[in-house]
Amino acid sequence: MKPTEAKQRPVGFASWKVLLGSIVLWKCLLLAVAALAPGPGYDTSALILANPELNRYEKFENSTILGNSALKLFRWDALYFVEAAKRNKVYEQEWAFSWAYSHILRRATERKSVLHIGLFSKDVEPPLGTYLWVSVFVSIVMHWASVASLFSLLNQVMSTPSGNPISFVACVLHIVSPAGIFLVAPYAESMFAALNIYGMLCYVRSRCGVIPSQDRTVKQDIMLLASGCMFACAAMIRGNGLLSGLIFVSDVASSALRILKGRTIRNELRLVAVTCVAGVLLALGFVFPQYVAFKEYCTTAGGVTRPPWCEKTIPSIYSWVQSKYWNVGFLRYWTIPNLPLFLLAAPVLWLLLQSSATYLRNSKNELLGFAHISHGNSLTKPTGTKRVSNNFPQLVLPQLALALAAATSFHVQIINRISSGYPLWYLSVAKSATASESSNQRSKVGFSFQIVVRGMIMYVIIQAALYASFLPPA
Repeated sequence: MKPTEAKQRPVGFASWKVLLGSIVLWKCLLLAVAALAPGPGYDTSALILANPELNRYEKFENSTILGNSALKLFRWDALYFVEAAKRNKVYEQEWAFSWAYSHILRRATERKSVLHIGLFSKDVEPPLGTYLWVSVFVSIVMHWASVASLFSLLNQVMSTPSGNPISFVACVLHIVSPAGIFLVAPYAESMFAALNIYGMLCYVRSRCGVIPSQDRTVKQDIMLLASGCMFACAAMIRGNGLLSGLIFVSDVASSALRILKGRTIRNELRLVAVTCVAGVLLALGFVFPQYVAFKEYCTTAGGVTRPPWCEKTIPSIYSWVQSKYWNVGFLRYWTIPNLPLFLLAAPVLWLLLQSSATYLRNSKNELLGFAHISHGNSLTKPTGTKRVSNNFPQLVLPQLALALAAATSFHVQIINRISSGYPLWYLSVAKSATASESSNQRSKVGFSFQIVVRGMIMYVIIQAALYASFLPPA
């Protein structure tokens, strides 16, 4: 489905201003909803951690709006992230929550950081509230970074570097993402989204201007390695960042097919080599936190009993604690009591699967390495040289794998928040909304788009109120 010519006009700098204004207003709304939620919540963990004194309830009632608001964001997994940032990880189960993210929060809040200058004397440890507000600041800034990266990425993919309405609509969808309050609270989602989407942007730029008959440029190799570095950082923040390696696996497989066909062997071998290095960088990013935990728990001397996971062929504290403490595993979540959670996740799962299937169906030849040759490249100025037309179907493989994993192997409801780091389902919905069809079809598409957007907004506002009250889903 092609947009109309009118909708192809560049949207320019004005779009950036509108997107920035939109994200500021949206964050203010979510913070207001959270701040207005009643009471400290039925779970007193956050209140106890914030104030261990016996008169904590009285102090909570008399505390400032700023203090109460901070506590309303200190819920669920945020307890683990912020506490680990404040005092490092102590308990085994805390390793299910990003070591890298908590480490970054600690560095951003400690006394030598810019954010800490002028707030406390050099010998005073920042209070819990400071860690909370610094983490909120980091989440909001990282969400804006992911919106900016998404806008640039989709403009590149759609061959309109100066901007287009479809990219703009997709970015608005990302702002009101079902992740909602989790892109404001002390969670790793916004940082993961920024790194993962920027990694995809680097990858796309590494493929710009590819000419089969010419050697790859050093710049293209550097951008491909940069994408590996970004994906590595994303994998350190969230384990599902490893799924971005499917992009590299796909490229190596398609290069192998082209080599078997005898096409530009030297160029393909170079591409395979650089892609493999990028893949190794990604793997190292995933493995490094596991190595830190292995060194702490599995190399102790003095006859201390080693945890069972240390004896595994591939020791991973992350997999161990997820399985032991959260019952994560293949089909373990398929129980009758969890049916409402599957229903809650169904809309996002459907969007991920449907958009992936559509994109792969329309670009299957490119995914298999048999893209057609066209004059000029849509991402560069045409020079009359034949170049490969590429819609980058590889980018949907991570979101497809994520949707299948969510449906079968872990707590399915979290797909509503971790889907925020995968860009092409936003593009699919935005394309449908701006498609040029007959009047009848256009009204149906517009109605469907309204349902999606209204559903997302309603869900996120309700989600913020429930989250701040320490109520599920989380």
